[in-house]
Amino acid sequence: MVFMVVVFIILAALMVIIIDEKNGKARIKKITDMCKENGFEVSQIYIGNRTGIVLDENSKKVCLINDFNLRFFPYTDILSSEIKQNGIEITKTSRSSQLAGALVGGALFGGVGAIIGGLSGSKSSSTDKIKDLELNIIVNDIKNPVHTIPFLGLECKKDDAIYIEANKKAQHWFGIMSVIIKQNEHAIAN
Repeated sequence: MVFMVVVFIILAALMVIIIDEKNGKARIKKITDMCKENGFEVSQIYIGNRTGIVLDENSKKVCLINDFNLRFFPYTDILSSEIKQNGIEITKTSRSSQLAGALVGGALFGGVGAIIGGLSGSKSSSTDKIKDLELNIIVNDIKNPVHTIPFLGLECKKDDAIYIEANKKAQHWFGIMSVIIKQNEHAIAN
């Protein structure tokens, strides 16, 4: 009897994984098609359950997605990005040479946030249990400046495969945002 219950649980878990993978592929196709309809060529894409990000490297544009609502921005409108783990910032990249970045930081994080400074910095979190991991992207949009992309939304340990994969994806997209911000700073300086 116990064997049958274990087999049933394993089969149910496999069905959930298969259905979720099929739904994920359908979401990616729908978003890709919507981007193409707007003249946006997909170079890289990450789609979570309700949010995502798409790059068009040729035209240097970013598409931020929230519930199938697409917002398109030129690279120059990316002001900062940060990774938060359990609600605590662990690393951040921001434009330091533009007043706009300081103003957005001040509006979002108070007086201390107005002094964003530097291209990167990090803080470490010593907890072993991770409940959430997300990438926040600040764009030049007064009405909706913060775009949050969750990469993990369940409790696990840092050495669990699910966390390692989620962290790898979050770091990849954080790296892309950092490169875009650095390129923007370089273009402004010249």
